[in-house]
Amino acid sequence: MRTQPIKIVAAACAAILSLSAVNALAQSDDGVVDPPQGVILKWKTGALLQNGGAVAAARVLSDTQARYGVSMRQMRRIATGAEVINFDRNLTQAELDDLVATLNNDPNVEYAEPDRVMRRSSRR
Repeated sequence: MRTQPIKIVAAACAAILSLSAVNALAQSDDGVVDPPQGVILKWKTGALLQNGGAVAAARVLSDTQARYGVSMRQMRRIATGAEVINFDRNLTQAELDDLVATLNNDPNVEYAEPDRVMRRSSRR
């Protein structure tokens, strides 16, 4: 009669461990849990002032929107001075990679990167 509680505890432990393994597999190695829905974009210091400021920024964003068929909206400025810009739809990974590369090739852009939600990974 004493073996029943041990079997129940062992089964419960196995279930808990298998659920945590499924969760670990669902999360990618870099800690990204959600597909990016925008980019973080930083303009080069002084570049916009030399090229007409807001006009140059509007041209870059307008060209990008037309090329990828996506509306872009500035959400906020972060502490580094970069802007978080969201899309009106999810892009495929290929579209996102191409869009970020296009932005990074613009002479007015210091850097552009996908706006990914990062979570701390439990792996060390």
